[in-house]
Order: sequence, then structure tokens, then C-alpha cells
Amino acid sequence: MHKIMHKYKRYFSLFATMLLLLSTISPQMAKAATSTTLAKWDFSNGQVTTPSAGIPDNLNSNIRTTGSKVTGYNAGPSGNAVINANTWSNNSSYWEVSLSTKNYENITLSSKQYSSSTGPKDFKLQYSLDENSWVDVPDGSVSTGSATWSSGGQLNNVALPSEVNDKN
Repeated sequence: MHKIMHKYKRYFSLFATMLLLLSTISPQMAKAATSTTLAKWDFSNGQVTTPSAGIPDNLNSNIRTTGSKVTGYNAGPSGNAVINANTWSNNSSYWEVSLSTKNYENITLSSKQYSSSTGPKDFKLQYSLDENSWVDVPDGSVSTGSATWSSGGQLNNVALPSEVNDKN
């Protein structure tokens, strides 16, 4: 069984705070013209790391961080809560989630994040089918700019490569 992992990898700054507002994967079903949310994180309903919505196979998929520490939940845009992490390590810190895409294709991903004045400023979206080899997603790099939601980094319906289609 393969896992699809989406990885925001931090590259550049040494210590930082990154706020992740939302990671929504909105695929199109293979045989229908409707859109389905595979997983959506909305932290305004409590301090949880599992999706607030999605297909049954993904409802227990935790968002986690490596090389940094989740320190709580902060106020995001319009007062919504967002997950917060800091003490990012040099070039080895990332947010990660494993998701099923079984029976889905044409998958897109949207997210929003910003960082503190100490970084990180630059993130890139990657995927893996084996948890060892990571591939950059075209158009999946984002710079967070200054530490505000209005100028923060954002990915809007970034198309994931067809290699992630229809995987357990």
C-alpha cells in the first residue's frame, strides 16, 4: 500500500514560526464532473490535527511537523484559529500529511501560511509514493513574504502530478 504525502519543506531560515491555515485537496472523481474534498483542515473548531472534513479514508490523517514543534493555535484571518509551529531546523523541517487518493484523479491542493520575522519564508510542496523519495510539485513553491495573512504565502488549486492519482 502506497501513501501519498504532501510535504511543505522549509528551506532557508534557521528558526521560525509557520502558521498553516488550510490544506484542502479538491479532486475530481474519475467518472464524474463533481468535485470532492479528500481532506480539509479547519482549526477554528478546536485544537485538532485531524481533518475537519474529507473522505472516510482520510479523516484520521494527522497533520504533523518534523524538525519543528507545534506550539499551539493562533488567531488567523478573520479570527479563525490556525496551527502554529516554531523552532524550525535548518533545511530539515516540514509539515507532512499522508492521504489516500484511491478512485480520484485531477487532484489539486490549496493552502495558506505565513511566518514570523525569524523565518522560514520559503516553502515548497513535495509528494512521495514511498516515504523515501520526494518530488517537487510544479508551481508548488511559495514565499510567505512578511508576517501577515494578506501578504502570506498561498497555493490556490495547485495541480498535483498524475502520479498521485488513485493511490491507497
